[in-house]
Amino acid sequence: MGLEGPFRSEIASVCGWLLRSGLCGVGLDLNSRLLGASAMRRSEVLAEESIVCLQKALNHLREIWELIGIPEDQRLQRAEVVKKHIKELLDMMIAEEESLKERLIKSISVCQKELNTLCTELRVEPFQVRGAHRVCRETAGPEI
Repeated sequence: MGLEGPFRSEIASVCGWLLRSGLCGVGLDLNSRLLGASAMRRSEVLAEESIVCLQKALNHLREIWELIGIPEDQRLQRAEVVKKHIKELLDMMIAEEESLKERLIKSISVCQKELNTLCTELRVEPFQVRGAHRVCRETAGPEI
């Protein structure tokens, strides 16, 4: 199932967007992925697998479009629509994750203030957080 003609540029465009957007940390080909998988971070392997999945889906769509006789200019338009949908989906997912992050940071801040208030009222030393999760380290500032 090879990539042919202008459709190849659509796949390259979507994959390039994934790389530039930071969703894929490295642009490795499959051979290097297979050879160095043990040294790579799991997220990089997942990003590569996502690109392979996207390539297969776009190839499948291309084959369907060719089989049913859709002209090349319409295939390119449809490929643009696919790219637009993928980008919109990923942008929406990123926005949702950013919102989650902000809610978690706010919740942690509220809980830290409540903890400080309780410790003051009870006249006990504040609990020292060690080895906290990343979001806690970013919001905690000095240890409480």
